[in-house]
Amino acid sequence: MVAITTIAAAGLLSGFIWNVMLALGLINDPDTQASNDAWWGVAWIGFPIVGGVILLHRRANTVGRLLLFTGACMAAVVATDSLLLQPAPRGSVWLEMPGMLAGFLGWIGLIGVVVAFPSGFGASRGARVLAWCLGCLALWISLMALASARMVNSARPNPLAVDALAGVSLWFVEGPGFTIVPTLVIASLVSQGLRWHRSQGVVRMQYRWFIAGVVFSMLALVIIGITAGDDDAAMQFSLVNILWAVPMNAVALAIGIAVSRYHLYELNRVISRSVSYSVVTVSLLAIYAAVVAAATAVLPSSSSFAVALGTLTAAALFRPILLRVRVSVDRRFNRERYDGELAVEQFADRMRQEVHPAVVSDELVATLEQTVRPSILTLWTREPIA
Repeated sequence: MVAITTIAAAGLLSGFIWNVMLALGLINDPDTQASNDAWWGVAWIGFPIVGGVILLHRRANTVGRLLLFTGACMAAVVATDSLLLQPAPRGSVWLEMPGMLAGFLGWIGLIGVVVAFPSGFGASRGARVLAWCLGCLALWISLMALASARMVNSARPNPLAVDALAGVSLWFVEGPGFTIVPTLVIASLVSQGLRWHRSQGVVRMQYRWFIAGVVFSMLALVIIGITAGDDDAAMQFSLVNILWAVPMNAVALAIGIAVSRYHLYELNRVISRSVSYSVVTVSLLAIYAAVVAAATAVLPSSSSFAVALGTLTAAALFRPILLRVRVSVDRRFNRERYDGELAVEQFADRMRQEVHPAVVSDELVATLEQTVRPSILTLWTREPIA
Protein backbone atom coordinates (compact mmCIF):
# COMPACT_ATOMS: atom_id res chain seq x y z
CA MET A 1 0.00 0.00 0.00
CA VAL A 2 2.83 2.38 0.87
CA ALA A 3 4.59 1.51 -2.40
CA ILE A 4 1.47 2.23 -4.49
CA THR A 5 0.92 5.53 -2.67
CA THR A 6 4.55 6.56 -3.18
CA ILE A 7 4.52 5.66 -6.88
CA ALA A 8 1.23 7.49 -7.43
CA ALA A 9 2.45 10.61 -5.61
CA ALA A 10 5.72 10.58 -7.56
CA GLY A 11 3.85 10.19 -10.84
CA LEU A 12 1.54 13.09 -9.99
CA LEU A 13 4.47 15.37 -9.18
CA SER A 14 6.59 14.34 -12.16
CA GLY A 15 5.09 16.77 -14.66
CA PHE A 16 5.19 19.68 -12.23
CA ILE A 17 8.80 19.02 -11.21
CA TRP A 18 9.80 18.70 -14.86
CA ASN A 19 8.35 22.11 -15.71
CA VAL A 20 9.86 23.73 -12.62
CA MET A 21 13.28 22.45 -13.66
CA LEU A 22 12.69 23.86 -17.15
CA ALA A 23 11.70 27.23 -15.71
CA LEU A 24 14.82 27.32 -13.51
CA GLY A 25 17.05 26.40 -16.44
CA LEU A 26 18.17 23.12 -14.90
CA ILE A 27 17.07 21.27 -18.03
CA ASN A 28 17.87 22.56 -21.50
CA ASP A 29 15.03 21.41 -23.74
CA PRO A 30 13.94 24.22 -26.09
CA ASP A 31 11.19 22.06 -27.64
CA THR A 32 9.34 21.61 -24.35
CA GLN A 33 7.21 24.38 -22.89
CA ALA A 34 5.55 24.64 -19.50
CA SER A 35 1.79 24.29 -19.68
CA ASN A 36 -1.25 24.05 -17.46
CA ASP A 37 -0.87 20.27 -17.56
CA ALA A 38 2.11 20.62 -15.21
CA TRP A 39 -0.28 21.51 -12.40
CA TRP A 40 -2.58 18.56 -13.06
CA GLY A 41 -0.59 16.28 -10.75
CA VAL A 42 -0.45 18.85 -7.95
CA ALA A 43 -4.23 19.09 -8.08
CA TRP A 44 -4.64 15.37 -7.34
CA ILE A 45 -1.73 14.75 -4.98
CA GLY A 46 -3.96 14.59 -1.89
CA PHE A 47 -6.02 11.66 -3.17
CA PRO A 48 -3.41 8.85 -3.03
CA ILE A 49 -1.89 10.21 0.18
CA VAL A 50 -5.16 10.33 2.14
CA GLY A 51 -6.28 7.03 0.59
CA GLY A 52 -3.00 5.35 1.50
CA VAL A 53 -3.22 6.57 5.11
CA ILE A 54 -6.77 5.20 5.43
CA LEU A 55 -5.77 1.83 3.96
CA LEU A 56 -2.83 1.51 6.33
CA HIS A 57 -5.38 1.17 9.11
CA ARG A 58 -8.37 -0.32 7.25
CA ARG A 59 -7.21 -2.34 4.26
CA ALA A 60 -10.74 -3.11 3.04
CA ASN A 61 -12.11 0.41 3.38
CA THR A 62 -14.02 1.45 0.25
CA VAL A 63 -13.33 5.18 0.51
CA GLY A 64 -9.60 4.61 0.96
CA ARG A 65 -9.47 2.28 -2.04
CA LEU A 66 -11.32 4.75 -4.25
CA LEU A 67 -9.10 7.65 -3.18
CA LEU A 68 -5.97 5.64 -3.97
CA PHE A 69 -7.49 4.38 -7.23
CA THR A 70 -8.36 7.93 -8.34
CA GLY A 71 -4.89 9.20 -7.48
CA ALA A 72 -3.22 6.28 -9.29
CA CYS A 73 -5.34 6.88 -12.41
CA MET A 74 -4.45 10.56 -12.49
CA ALA A 75 -0.79 9.66 -11.95
CA ALA A 76 -0.96 7.46 -15.06
CA VAL A 77 -2.45 10.40 -16.99
CA VAL A 78 0.37 12.73 -15.87
CA ALA A 79 3.08 10.16 -16.64
CA THR A 80 1.62 9.46 -20.08
CA ASP A 81 1.38 13.16 -20.88
CA SER A 82 4.94 13.89 -19.72
CA LEU A 83 6.63 10.89 -21.33
CA LEU A 84 4.62 10.35 -24.53
CA LEU A 85 2.66 13.47 -25.45
CA GLN A 86 4.83 16.48 -24.59
CA PRO A 87 6.00 18.40 -26.54
CA ALA A 88 4.58 16.21 -29.34
CA PRO A 89 3.11 12.69 -29.50
CA ARG A 90 5.82 10.04 -29.68
CA GLY A 91 6.28 6.40 -28.87
CA SER A 92 3.83 3.57 -29.39
CA VAL A 93 0.10 4.18 -29.33
CA TRP A 94 -0.21 1.05 -27.20
CA LEU A 95 1.72 2.80 -24.42
CA GLU A 96 -0.61 5.81 -24.62
CA MET A 97 -3.76 3.72 -24.30
CA PRO A 98 -3.52 2.94 -20.53
CA GLY A 99 -3.14 6.63 -19.78
CA MET A 100 -6.19 7.43 -21.91
CA LEU A 101 -8.33 4.87 -20.09
CA ALA A 102 -6.98 6.03 -16.72
CA GLY A 103 -8.21 9.54 -17.46
CA PHE A 104 -11.81 8.36 -17.80
CA LEU A 105 -11.62 5.92 -14.89
CA GLY A 106 -10.09 8.55 -12.61
CA TRP A 107 -13.11 10.83 -12.96
CA ILE A 108 -15.45 7.90 -12.36
CA GLY A 109 -13.40 6.98 -9.27
CA LEU A 110 -13.85 10.53 -8.00
CA ILE A 111 -17.63 10.16 -8.28
CA GLY A 112 -17.30 6.86 -6.46
CA VAL A 113 -15.58 8.64 -3.55
CA VAL A 114 -18.52 11.02 -3.33
CA VAL A 115 -21.03 8.15 -3.33
CA ALA A 116 -19.13 5.92 -0.87
CA PHE A 117 -18.33 8.44 1.86
CA PRO A 118 -18.35 7.77 4.79
CA SER A 119 -19.33 4.08 5.20
CA GLY A 120 -19.15 2.59 1.71
CA PHE A 121 -21.72 1.86 -0.99
CA GLY A 122 -24.08 0.11 1.42
CA ALA A 123 -25.02 3.28 3.30
CA SER A 124 -28.37 3.57 1.50
CA ARG A 125 -30.34 2.10 -1.37
CA GLY A 126 -29.58 5.15 -3.52
CA ALA A 127 -25.85 4.68 -2.91
CA ARG A 128 -26.06 1.05 -4.02
CA VAL A 129 -27.90 2.04 -7.22
CA LEU A 130 -25.32 4.73 -7.97
CA ALA A 131 -22.51 2.22 -7.35
CA TRP A 132 -23.98 -0.14 -9.99
CA CYS A 133 -24.35 2.81 -12.38
CA LEU A 134 -20.72 3.78 -11.86
CA GLY A 135 -19.53 0.23 -12.53
CA CYS A 136 -21.56 0.03 -15.74
CA LEU A 137 -20.37 3.49 -16.80
CA ALA A 138 -16.71 2.56 -16.23
CA LEU A 139 -17.10 -0.55 -18.38
CA TRP A 140 -19.03 1.27 -21.10
CA ILE A 141 -16.69 4.26 -21.34
CA SER A 142 -13.67 1.94 -21.46
CA LEU A 143 -15.18 -0.07 -24.33
CA MET A 144 -16.14 3.09 -26.23
CA ALA A 145 -12.66 4.58 -25.79
CA LEU A 146 -11.01 1.38 -26.99
CA ALA A 147 -13.32 1.23 -30.03
CA SER A 148 -12.99 4.90 -31.04
CA ALA A 149 -11.28 5.83 -34.27
CA ARG A 150 -8.62 7.99 -32.62
CA MET A 151 -6.80 8.44 -29.33
CA VAL A 152 -8.49 11.10 -27.23
CA ASN A 153 -5.36 12.96 -26.08
CA SER A 154 -3.14 12.84 -29.17
CA ALA A 155 -5.73 12.28 -31.95
CA ARG A 156 -3.51 9.53 -33.40
CA PRO A 157 -5.24 6.56 -35.10
CA ASN A 158 -6.46 3.90 -32.71
CA PRO A 159 -5.24 0.38 -33.63
CA LEU A 160 -8.31 -1.13 -31.92
CA ALA A 161 -10.82 1.05 -33.75
CA VAL A 162 -14.13 -0.56 -34.70
CA ASP A 163 -15.57 1.16 -37.77
CA ALA A 164 -19.13 0.12 -36.96
CA LEU A 165 -18.87 1.83 -33.54
CA ALA A 166 -16.92 4.91 -34.65
CA GLY A 167 -19.89 7.27 -34.51
CA VAL A 168 -21.29 5.88 -31.25
CA SER A 169 -17.92 5.92 -29.49
CA LEU A 170 -17.20 9.48 -30.62
CA TRP A 171 -20.62 10.59 -29.36
CA PHE A 172 -20.06 9.02 -25.93
CA VAL A 173 -16.34 9.67 -25.42
CA GLU A 174 -15.92 13.16 -26.88
CA GLY A 175 -19.47 14.29 -27.62
CA PRO A 176 -22.72 15.03 -25.77
CA GLY A 177 -22.99 11.46 -24.51
CA PHE A 178 -20.24 12.15 -21.98
CA THR A 179 -22.69 14.40 -20.11
CA ILE A 180 -23.75 11.25 -18.28
CA VAL A 181 -20.69 11.81 -16.07
CA PRO A 182 -21.76 15.24 -14.70
CA THR A 183 -25.29 13.82 -14.42
CA LEU A 184 -24.00 11.13 -12.08
CA VAL A 185 -22.03 13.78 -10.20
CA ILE A 186 -25.25 15.69 -9.54
CA ALA A 187 -27.05 12.48 -8.54
CA SER A 188 -24.27 11.56 -6.11
CA LEU A 189 -24.36 15.03 -4.55
CA VAL A 190 -28.12 14.76 -4.11
CA SER A 191 -27.66 11.33 -2.48
CA GLN A 192 -25.07 12.73 -0.09
CA GLY A 193 -27.30 15.68 0.70
CA LEU A 194 -30.19 13.39 1.63
CA ARG A 195 -27.95 11.24 3.81
CA TRP A 196 -26.55 14.33 5.47
CA HIS A 197 -30.08 15.58 6.17
CA ARG A 198 -30.92 12.28 7.93
CA SER A 199 -27.66 12.10 9.90
CA GLN A 200 -27.04 13.33 13.42
CA GLY A 201 -24.19 14.22 15.76
CA VAL A 202 -20.63 13.51 14.66
CA VAL A 203 -21.72 11.91 11.37
CA ARG A 204 -23.53 15.11 10.47
CA MET A 205 -20.36 17.13 11.04
CA GLN A 206 -18.41 14.68 8.87
CA TYR A 207 -20.92 15.19 6.08
CA ARG A 208 -20.65 18.95 6.43
CA TRP A 209 -16.89 18.89 5.92
CA PHE A 210 -17.16 16.49 3.02
CA ILE A 211 -19.94 18.34 1.20
CA ALA A 212 -18.07 21.62 1.71
CA GLY A 213 -15.00 20.14 0.02
CA VAL A 214 -17.04 18.77 -2.89
CA VAL A 215 -18.87 22.07 -3.44
CA PHE A 216 -15.59 23.98 -3.30
CA SER A 217 -13.99 21.79 -5.96
CA MET A 218 -17.10 21.92 -8.17
CA LEU A 219 -17.05 25.73 -8.02
CA ALA A 220 -13.40 25.61 -9.10
CA LEU A 221 -14.31 23.49 -12.12
CA VAL A 222 -17.07 25.92 -13.09
CA ILE A 223 -14.69 28.88 -12.86
CA ILE A 224 -12.12 27.01 -14.96
CA GLY A 225 -14.77 26.39 -17.62
CA ILE A 226 -15.68 30.09 -17.67
CA THR A 227 -12.07 31.26 -17.68
CA ALA A 228 -10.98 28.89 -20.47
CA GLY A 229 -12.31 31.26 -23.11
CA ASP A 230 -10.69 34.40 -21.76
CA ASP A 231 -8.62 36.41 -24.24
CA ASP A 232 -5.90 37.31 -21.72
CA ALA A 233 -3.64 34.27 -21.99
CA ALA A 234 -1.38 35.28 -19.09
CA MET A 235 -4.28 35.80 -16.70
CA GLN A 236 -5.90 32.60 -17.85
CA PHE A 237 -2.69 30.64 -17.29
CA SER A 238 -2.19 31.97 -13.73
CA LEU A 239 -5.82 31.56 -12.70
CA VAL A 240 -6.15 28.04 -14.09
CA ASN A 241 -2.93 27.05 -12.31
CA ILE A 242 -4.26 28.28 -8.98
CA LEU A 243 -7.65 26.66 -9.52
CA TRP A 244 -6.14 23.30 -10.42
CA ALA A 245 -3.40 23.27 -7.79
CA VAL A 246 -5.56 24.02 -4.74
CA PRO A 247 -9.33 23.30 -4.88
CA MET A 248 -9.22 19.92 -6.66
CA ASN A 249 -7.67 18.49 -3.50
CA ALA A 250 -10.60 19.80 -1.47
CA VAL A 251 -12.43 16.44 -1.48
CA ALA A 252 -9.40 14.53 -0.18
CA LEU A 253 -8.58 17.24 2.36
CA ALA A 254 -12.17 17.31 3.59
CA ILE A 255 -12.03 13.55 4.17
CA GLY A 256 -8.73 14.03 6.00
CA ILE A 257 -10.28 16.66 8.27
CA ALA A 258 -13.25 14.39 8.97
CA VAL A 259 -10.80 11.60 9.82
CA SER A 260 -8.60 13.66 12.14
CA ARG A 261 -11.20 15.88 13.80
CA TYR A 262 -14.19 13.60 14.06
CA HIS A 263 -12.42 10.25 14.54
CA LEU A 264 -13.69 8.68 11.32
CA TYR A 265 -12.04 5.26 10.65
CA GLU A 266 -10.13 5.61 13.99
CA LEU A 267 -7.07 6.95 12.18
CA ASN A 268 -6.05 9.62 14.70
CA ARG A 269 -2.98 7.72 15.86
CA VAL A 270 -1.88 6.83 12.31
CA ILE A 271 -2.16 10.43 11.13
CA SER A 272 -0.51 11.77 14.27
CA ARG A 273 2.52 9.53 13.92
CA SER A 274 2.81 10.10 10.16
CA VAL A 275 2.74 13.88 10.56
CA SER A 276 5.11 13.76 13.55
CA TYR A 277 7.82 11.73 11.84
CA SER A 278 7.46 13.74 8.62
CA VAL A 279 8.01 17.01 10.50
CA VAL A 280 10.90 15.54 12.48
CA THR A 281 12.55 14.19 9.32
CA VAL A 282 12.32 17.53 7.53
CA SER A 283 13.58 19.37 10.61
CA LEU A 284 16.59 17.07 11.08
CA LEU A 285 17.49 17.29 7.39
CA ALA A 286 17.39 21.08 7.61
CA ILE A 287 19.55 21.04 10.75
CA TYR A 288 22.00 18.61 9.16
CA ALA A 289 22.31 20.74 6.02
CA ALA A 290 22.74 23.93 8.05
CA VAL A 291 25.45 22.40 10.28
CA VAL A 292 27.33 20.91 7.32
CA ALA A 293 27.15 24.20 5.40
CA ALA A 294 28.33 26.23 8.41
CA ALA A 295 31.16 23.81 9.25
CA THR A 296 32.27 23.69 5.60
CA ALA A 297 32.34 27.49 5.46
CA VAL A 298 34.50 27.65 8.61
CA LEU A 299 36.71 24.69 7.72
CA PRO A 300 36.66 24.35 3.90
CA SER A 301 39.33 21.66 3.86
CA SER A 302 37.61 19.29 6.28
CA SER A 303 34.44 18.08 4.62
CA SER A 304 34.43 14.76 6.53
CA PHE A 305 34.45 16.65 9.83
CA ALA A 306 31.48 18.74 8.67
CA VAL A 307 29.50 15.63 7.73
CA ALA A 308 30.32 13.93 11.05
CA LEU A 309 29.37 17.06 13.01
CA GLY A 310 26.07 17.36 11.15
CA THR A 311 25.27 13.69 11.75
CA LEU A 312 26.03 13.88 15.47
CA THR A 313 24.00 17.07 15.86
CA ALA A 314 20.99 15.55 14.11
CA ALA A 315 21.26 12.37 16.21
CA ALA A 316 21.50 14.36 19.45
CA LEU A 317 18.47 16.49 18.62
CA PHE A 318 16.28 13.64 17.36
CA ARG A 319 14.73 12.72 20.71
CA PRO A 320 14.01 16.28 21.97
CA ILE A 321 12.54 17.36 18.62
CA LEU A 322 10.42 14.20 18.36
CA LEU A 323 8.93 14.69 21.84
CA ARG A 324 8.14 18.35 21.23
CA VAL A 325 6.67 17.72 17.77
CA ARG A 326 4.63 14.73 18.98
CA VAL A 327 3.00 16.80 21.71
CA SER A 328 2.13 19.56 19.25
CA VAL A 329 0.77 17.17 16.63
CA ASP A 330 -1.20 15.07 19.15
CA ARG A 331 -2.87 18.24 20.37
CA ARG A 332 -4.35 18.64 16.89
CA PHE A 333 -4.64 15.17 15.32
CA ASN A 334 -4.83 12.77 18.29
CA ARG A 335 -6.69 14.79 20.87
CA GLU A 336 -7.86 11.82 22.95
CA ARG A 337 -4.29 10.69 23.59
CA TYR A 338 -3.18 14.23 24.38
CA ASP A 339 -6.07 14.83 26.79
CA GLY A 340 -5.51 11.43 28.42
CA GLU A 341 -1.80 12.03 29.04
CA LEU A 342 -2.56 15.53 30.33
CA ALA A 343 -5.16 14.16 32.77
CA VAL A 344 -2.70 11.54 34.05
CA GLU A 345 -0.01 14.19 34.58
CA GLN A 346 -2.44 16.43 36.45
CA PHE A 347 -3.52 13.48 38.63
CA ALA A 348 0.12 12.71 39.48
CA ASP A 349 0.77 16.35 40.41
CA ARG A 350 -2.26 16.44 42.70
CA MET A 351 -1.31 13.18 44.41
CA ARG A 352 2.07 14.59 45.46
CA GLN A 353 0.23 16.91 47.84
CA GLU A 354 -2.63 14.60 48.91
CA VAL A 355 -2.54 11.57 51.25
CA HIS A 356 -6.14 11.20 52.42
CA PRO A 357 -7.54 7.87 51.09
CA ALA A 358 -11.02 9.25 50.34
CA VAL A 359 -9.66 12.13 48.28
CA VAL A 360 -7.19 9.87 46.46
CA SER A 361 -9.91 7.37 45.55
CA ASP A 362 -12.24 10.11 44.29
CA GLU A 363 -9.46 11.61 42.18
CA LEU A 364 -8.53 8.20 40.79
CA VAL A 365 -12.11 7.43 39.80
CA ALA A 366 -12.52 10.88 38.19
CA THR A 367 -9.29 10.47 36.20
CA LEU A 368 -10.25 7.01 34.95
CA GLU A 369 -13.68 8.22 33.88
CA GLN A 370 -12.07 11.12 32.00
CA THR A 371 -9.38 9.10 30.21
CA VAL A 372 -10.65 5.51 29.83
CA ARG A 373 -14.40 6.31 29.90
CA PRO A 374 -15.57 2.87 31.07
CA SER A 375 -19.26 2.01 31.05
CA ILE A 376 -18.97 0.63 34.62
CA LEU A 377 -16.28 1.58 37.14
CA THR A 378 -15.88 0.05 40.62
CA LEU A 379 -13.02 0.72 43.04
CA TRP A 380 -12.23 -2.06 45.52
CA THR A 381 -10.20 -1.37 48.67
CA ARG A 382 -9.00 -3.71 51.44
CA GLU A 383 -10.59 -1.53 54.11
CA PRO A 384 -13.55 0.86 54.01
CA ILE A 385 -12.56 4.42 53.21
CA ALA A 386 -13.63 6.83 55.90
